[in-house]
Amino acid sequence: MAQYLLNVTAIWLLSLLIFDLLLKKESYHSYNRLYLVTTLLCGIFLPLIHWQDSTVIYGQSNAIQNVVETKARIADNATISSMHINWQHYLLYFYVVGSTVSLLFFIAELAKLIMLYRRGKVSIEGAWTIIETGNNHAPFSIFNYTFVNSKAQYTPEQWNIILTHEQLHSMAFHFVDLLLIQIVRIFFWFHPLVYIYQRRLLMLHEYQADRVSAVQPRLYGQFLVEQAMLSKAPAVSHSFSFSPVRSRIGMLSKKSSAIAKGKLLLAIPLTLVCLLLFTQNSFSAKFSRDGNIVKYRDNVIELSPQLPADTVTVMDPSTGKQQMLVTSLSPHPIKLNGKKIYTSDDLYAQNKMGSPVTNTSSFTADGLREYLLSRLSGDFSKLEDGYYMLSVDNVVVNENGSIVYYEYGSLRGTSNSYPPKPHAEVDKATSEAIGRRVDELLNEAPKHEPAYYKGDAVPSLVNGVVFRNPFQIKNHKLVSM
Repeated sequence: MAQYLLNVTAIWLLSLLIFDLLLKKESYHSYNRLYLVTTLLCGIFLPLIHWQDSTVIYGQSNAIQNVVETKARIADNATISSMHINWQHYLLYFYVVGSTVSLLFFIAELAKLIMLYRRGKVSIEGAWTIIETGNNHAPFSIFNYTFVNSKAQYTPEQWNIILTHEQLHSMAFHFVDLLLIQIVRIFFWFHPLVYIYQRRLLMLHEYQADRVSAVQPRLYGQFLVEQAMLSKAPAVSHSFSFSPVRSRIGMLSKKSSAIAKGKLLLAIPLTLVCLLLFTQNSFSAKFSRDGNIVKYRDNVIELSPQLPADTVTVMDPSTGKQQMLVTSLSPHPIKLNGKKIYTSDDLYAQNKMGSPVTNTSSFTADGLREYLLSRLSGDFSKLEDGYYMLSVDNVVVNENGSIVYYEYGSLRGTSNSYPPKPHAEVDKATSEAIGRRVDELLNEAPKHEPAYYKGDAVPSLVNGVVFRNPFQIKNHKLVSM
């Protein structure tokens, strides 16, 4: 989620910066309106796009998976652990409260309009419904409803200006933009750039309406100044009192040069830049491997050499007899950007030699297991009831306490009884979908205390995250971890 918000902010900020520097003062209002609406939506949806192959890393051999699964069949039952509420839950609650308050404000604005309509004097004039409210406010409209203090307070010329102005708002479907921005405000109520987008769009709406309405610029400019002194309209409507009036008057006679049309082509490279840099899977997240060198998210990970084949003795749970399996252990990370990756054995040996005992790392296999399972509980709701195992291993934590590499094996069904019983099967598509969620969660994981060796923060390896104790899904819910 953090990466998504960063990408959203980057798209919106870049778009608004280009608009203010190059497009804002030009008179191509229809294009500018389309530009703002398009970039607003691009900021929301482009970061969700997966336009290249998944970057999930598959690091375990099938033979090793078979050994792990065989051992898992005779493991102890998983214990039920409470899902502790952490700071992310509090942020979620805070976000929901903010969205609810924003929704209530929107409903209150609509209720205000309904109340003005019911209490006002209603009349029909052509295609327009006129509501005289008797309140001291500037004229405003929504759809084909125009709200004014009183028709009697305007001269025939002024009344014609009002109707012509509001008619253009209706013909241009400006209300669609207003509704869109209100919906975005409900979900992104905390984001300051949304409110800047709102002001820019409202200003463009008025520019469009002003140019058609201003048959007599001097009279129209004077009328704008007079209406700006009155109270503003509800946020879901268009009002004559929208400021700054000076900019609106200056734009009445503004004509952009032919050279300025070249600026209109900026949207094309801007969209390409956003697509390449701010989608969820950008080039910086690409995974590549050449021999024992892996490049992933701007990091270079060196793997250990491939070990020769070896045999492993395990018990066949169905017969109780020992059997030999031929397998080879997969390489594991040994260096991160040229620096040694310390294992728990390295850190333990340091402490046994008399060095001061230090925090080896707040990242642990059990902690990562709980973190992943608790946040994947919603994704597991689609699984059949039964026991499952999730394979994640060789997690590398850098010296800043961030996860920079991991290896995902699979999600698979397993048995938690002896002798083993038939278990639910997991198709490849489901396993890969869970792998993509694991990728998101590990890349969004909060920073923890890194490992220390002789007083210095060092890269460390968290292995053993392969979930040998299966978790249970019952009634499509995670009931044990």
